[in-house]
Amino acid sequence: MATVIKNESINCPCCGTDVDVKDIERRGLKNGILIELDKQIRDGILEETFAFAKSMRRQIDPSSTSTELAISEKLDQNFKVLTERQHKMNSTLNSIVGGTGKGEIAEMLISETFRQFFPQDEFDTKNAAKGGSDLVAKVFDRKTEVGKITISIKNTKTWKHEYLEQIERNMEQDSTKVGILVTNKLPKKANPTGELIHNNGVLYCLVHPDHVKSLYVGLRQVVIHMHETKQYITTKEQELMRIGHISKALAQWISGDEFKEIQGILDEIRKDSSETTELHQKIQNQMMRDIKKANDKQSSIQQHVLNQRSLLSRLKNLLSKSGDGEE
Repeated sequence: MATVIKNESINCPCCGTDVDVKDIERRGLKNGILIELDKQIRDGILEETFAFAKSMRRQIDPSSTSTELAISEKLDQNFKVLTERQHKMNSTLNSIVGGTGKGEIAEMLISETFRQFFPQDEFDTKNAAKGGSDLVAKVFDRKTEVGKITISIKNTKTWKHEYLEQIERNMEQDSTKVGILVTNKLPKKANPTGELIHNNGVLYCLVHPDHVKSLYVGLRQVVIHMHETKQYITTKEQELMRIGHISKALAQWISGDEFKEIQGILDEIRKDSSETTELHQKIQNQMMRDIKKANDKQSSIQQHVLNQRSLLSRLKNLLSKSGDGEE
């Protein structure tokens, strides 16, 4: 039944009673509220709302203190989260209302995107206010800063060649070798996923905002590799320097008095060794001669012994014959 408004009364959609309009207004209500309530009753919305409330009441025991406390804490947490989000939204809106241009809005959005997707790195926007880089990314590897990436953001409808000169100036100011130029309008025939430019000893890429996250993944790895290569080269240079210092020190020692003194000592040792060897050779030769003489003497003695045996043998024969004659 639709709500009927008479001259100075209105039919209540809940109880069907005619209520004085002035009495409703004195209670702070308006005719429109009753009309809307009547519409929700007729559409069944109010009944569904009550049914949902009853269902939730059956699932939650209101007599349980712990349940009420948990619900209260959850509501508090949600309220805090909503409050923080509201503050952020208000800040963003205030910035926009305060005169922030489209370019600055794009910078804020891309900066926030980087912070969300790459929490291990740091992103600094303080140079933008001074006319410098829109964003400087500090790349970290194993919690150690290994390099930086200059990021320039252009939210324009047309492409300008001067953007290239600007990012190169910014890279020089930031002392970076790697950069990203994010722009929604690229030069003709440029690859929107990443147009590589290598100029004046620096490397940077033109990229559309839709592909900047993927490109950043690759370029931060380039920065890490460059750092590792630099560390390796530095180590090799230090090693070569150490070898150079050693060679220099050795050359100084060779040309010094100590080396000459050692060289003189070695010459004396070599001379003494040669004389000793010669003396040993003489001793050995003399021993060989003495051994030969001793051997000759031994042979002579043996010959004399043999001769003596021969004489004794003749004597024995003579004695033997003499004995036979006597018989």
